Amino acid sequence: MLITPTHAIILFAHGSSNPAWREPFDAIAQQVRTLAPDARVELAFLEIMSPNVHEVVRECAEQGIRHIRIVPLFFGVGKHVAEDLQKLVEVIRIEFAQIKIEIAPAVGQSETVREAMAKYAISI
Repeated sequence: MLITPTHAIILFAHGSSNPAWREPFDAIAQQVRTLAPDARVELAFLEIMSPNVHEVVRECAEQGIRHIRIVPLFFGVGKHVAEDLQKLVEVIRIEFAQIKIEIAPAVGQSETVREAMAKYAISI
């Protein structure tokens, strides 16, 4: 039986002109899909790469998704997370008012992520 997701997780990253740059992000997206099979999981990029957040939200809306969590895959909260993403989402919320869109803290704000990075640094 095919299950249509009712919510989505958008993994938001910067983007790069180097196609290989996105490989770890694709791997993370696949891991999230495995861990959350009931969610639609997509990557979206701020610039240079496709798709962007607006494109992914539009696809989600067309699929009938009504709840989206955007997870910034940034270690720090700089201009891109604190300003650029916020502005993008403000505009998107107007166009897609039927969808609840929330922005999670940047991954670098997670104690679990920081601890995993510290353990990695020690282990190599």
